[in-house]
Amino acid sequence: MQRTQLLLPPAQAQFLQDEAERNGISMSGLIRQWIAARMEAAGAGAAQTDSGEGLIGIGRGGRDNASERHDEELARARGNRVRAAAVAARA
Repeated sequence: MQRTQLLLPPAQAQFLQDEAERNGISMSGLIRQWIAARMEAAGAGAAQTDSGEGLIGIGRGGRDNASERHDEELARARGNRVRAAAVAARA
């Protein structure tokens, strides 16, 4: 992957962050999905996206129930305590 920096107005940056959190993915992942969809619509072929599936199972968890509470654990790891609490409340 190639690193790219974006400068966004505050409203766009907040929208991107909110959409990423709502979809449970990173802002970079969301932008890659949007670009891939646009490339497909423009007939540029299917763009490769990083689904993160290669990461599944490579680590060792310290919590017994991380597989059952994966959304909460991911939110907590990203430092988003509000989302972690919301996910935990739904469980």
